[in-house]
Amino acid sequence: MLLAAFLPSRNGNYKSDLKENKKDHIDRYSDEQANIGHSLFCILFTATVYSLNHRFQILPRHTMIWLVFLTFPFISRLMILITGQKDYRY
Repeated sequence: MLLAAFLPSRNGNYKSDLKENKKDHIDRYSDEQANIGHSLFCILFTATVYSLNHRFQILPRHTMIWLVFLTFPFISRLMILITGQKDYRY
């Protein structure tokens, strides 16, 4: 939906709409960096899951990719809750 907003409308002022759309895109991103431990855990988690899948052919590659995309945020959030570290938004 955010990309569709960049298409010019018939009755609008494109320059002002463009500035507003750019601001909306920029506001979506956080200035805070992710914790280095969480980043390393992400690399370790994905490497382990993909290598086990490659070795034992548990699921097709595309299914495993989506499984990691869907499960890692939950595992990461659980890790934050268990360790009591500072909560950051994705």
